[in-house]
Parts: sequence; C-alpha cells; structure tokens
Amino acid sequence: MTTIQDALKVRIINLCKERDINILKLSELSNVNQSTLNEFMQGRTKYPSINTIVKVANGLDMTLSEFFDDEVFEKIDLKN
Repeated sequence: MTTIQDALKVRIINLCKERDINILKLSELSNVNQSTLNEFMQGRTKYPSINTIVKVANGLDMTLSEFFDDEVFEKIDLKN
C-alpha cells in the first residue's frame, strides 16, 4: 500500500517528466513557492494544502479531477 504523500510525490514527478520540466519550472507555472514544493518533495512537509495541489494542477493545465485520475491513487492506504 501507498500513502497519500507517496502517491502525490509520484504523480508530481511523473507529470514533470511527461512535460520535461523540473520543480523550479513547476513552481513558476503553478505560482507555488519553490521552497513549498521542495519541502514536500523531500519529505520535510507531509501534507501539502489542497490549495497547493489545485495550483499545481492548474499550472500544468489540468483540472483537479485530471490530476487525481491516475492509478497511483488507487493503491493508497487510507489508514496512514
């Protein structure tokens, strides 16, 4: 089973790879501080706000539904 944090990280990494961008570029596109994204991606912050996730999705020209429409979210252990 996967935690929601791990699933979010994997989804962000995969989306960045698909678009050939890095976290800095994602930060610029989404108008989220690079430090905010880095803190989450490096595990120093466990839970990004829903507002941050919405901004990331919008920055990638996706709806929130499209962001979460990935098999990585089907294996989440909701107890953690």
